[in-house]
Amino acid sequence: MRSAPDLIVDAIRTLLRDQSGVSLLLGCSGGVDSMVLARALVELDWPFEMAHVNYGLRSDAGADQALVEAWSARCGVPLHVFRVDGSPAKGSLQAWARDVRYRYFEDLARRRGLSAVAVAHHADDQAETVALARARGGGLDGLSGMAQVGPLPLPRPEWEPAAVGGGYRRRPRLLRPLLRIDRSTIVATAAAWKVPFRTDSSNADMRFARAAVRHDMTAHQKDELLETARLARAQVERWTHALPPTLRAVLDCADKGMAPACQLPLLELQSLSADHRAWYVLRLAAGLDPAPPRRKSWVHAVQTLMDSAPGARLSAGTLEGIRDRDALVIYSEAFARHMDAMTLPVELYTPRAVGESVDTAFGTGTCRLTYLSRAAGTLWLDPDSVRGPLRLRRWQPGDRFVPLGGPGHTKVKEFLVDCSVEPSRKPYYPVLEDDVGIVCIPGHRAAERFRVTDPSKPVLGVEWEPDSVYFPPAL
Repeated sequence: MRSAPDLIVDAIRTLLRDQSGVSLLLGCSGGVDSMVLARALVELDWPFEMAHVNYGLRSDAGADQALVEAWSARCGVPLHVFRVDGSPAKGSLQAWARDVRYRYFEDLARRRGLSAVAVAHHADDQAETVALARARGGGLDGLSGMAQVGPLPLPRPEWEPAAVGGGYRRRPRLLRPLLRIDRSTIVATAAAWKVPFRTDSSNADMRFARAAVRHDMTAHQKDELLETARLARAQVERWTHALPPTLRAVLDCADKGMAPACQLPLLELQSLSADHRAWYVLRLAAGLDPAPPRRKSWVHAVQTLMDSAPGARLSAGTLEGIRDRDALVIYSEAFARHMDAMTLPVELYTPRAVGESVDTAFGTGTCRLTYLSRAAGTLWLDPDSVRGPLRLRRWQPGDRFVPLGGPGHTKVKEFLVDCSVEPSRKPYYPVLEDDVGIVCIPGHRAAERFRVTDPSKPVLGVEWEPDSVYFPPAL
């Protein structure tokens, strides 16, 4: 029979072997779990640094810090200590403490160039987590419990824009090497190795829900909860692999925080079962926004949007949605604010020399003005008819113009509908204007007053290139 220390060391070695040279910051409270994990890393001769957070909320918090400092000095492991000033004025004390330490761990890992944070959650913690999720009515992802490898539990995306070179870089990951190890095995290992540790008295405080669950849980209940987590994870894996390609690509980007807006093909959504679709849209919401809307209301809102006519909208918490002809477009309030900023009125430089071209990004695409020796392309203007500077702005309700060759004044709103502009793009569509009025709808039609009557004269060409990654199926 393998010893408790062997079980611990093998579990950690197996996880680290799959992480391709990961560099570790170990969050160490001074409790038995984190101290055994620290000793096991020393046994494995795995380089790591330690971080300890002293909240100053207990009278013996200083003793916890002293124990960790003494052990790290004796073992030659670099240690970083963060002493917290203050406490939350309201809300959950444990949630506040968790947020404080993980923010500190992430910032410290960045500064030290470490790719992952390790913590000592074990199988008993996993069972408690699943029990709490079940009591809250958590969905399949909640019942799956904690992952051995995943993002830090912060309201930040797993990936972020790289500061140098473009693209994205991954934030420090979170590793739980002991997640499949019972606490009894950890305690036995501490005894075998004579590992010093301290006991946090708040772990037995029945005012905290987790402590109450821990106190009442039997061994049989723990086994049942761990089996629930295993089955839930297996179902999530099956549903993930069974997703149509576009939906899976969207979810992958959303999970990594790389998709502030997304486009979901209706046919692919309709191909999912009701339960599969509910899981998908909930998971998507969590990826699009760190504070997703309520479960049932969000699932119902998405289904209602699917069943609606093109142009219908939804608003649920901080998420918005639009029904296009063949897709749903879902985006966050932050994305909407970004688009508002990208469609502020802008004055254009007008090229004057033949062949000169000027590009201007605006909202959902790029407007290109080119001074041409003769009429070419899809849309051109008589430059002599321009009065004052040219400006790009979003169309507004009540805007009208006389389209080239049209019967008379036409509302821009109706013109865009006739041109089959998708509802998701229409709010941000530009008009080009001068001091008199609308010059053209870029990409579609010039106003009648800019008709070119002399083909031998130079003209001003106007092109509109829609952004191919606007509301993308996947980034």
